[in-house]
Amino acid sequence: TDSDEVIDVIPSGKVTATYTTDKKVKLHEDVITTDLVGTDYATEEKEFFGYSLKEVKGNETGTYTEETIYVEYIYTKTTGTGDIEELPPQTGVNANNLYEYLLLISMILLSLKGYKKVKETL
Repeated sequence: TDSDEVIDVIPSGKVTATYTTDKKVKLHEDVITTDLVGTDYATEEKEFFGYSLKEVKGNETGTYTEETIYVEYIYTKTTGTGDIEELPPQTGVNANNLYEYLLLISMILLSLKGYKKVKETL
């Protein structure tokens, strides 16, 4: 009939997820997805060494629309507490190799004692 409408373009939507710091430094390339309008979408948080997620602007999940949907993941640099664990001095001797050191020292002492006896007999 004359009232039928012909559509030559299938409506699609786009979702852009960005990953930046609170100082506007880009941590990852934008993740852009497209699909048919009305289809469900889901974006995801990413992990970056030395950063933790501070906030998300936009809907992490939803439905594609004809307009571009922006989801912004904002991270902040993580800092330690400032407490530094004090390690014991590294002497090179530990429980695993103590026996080897004692054996080596004993052999050296016995060799020196034997050398003295040989020298006395000459």
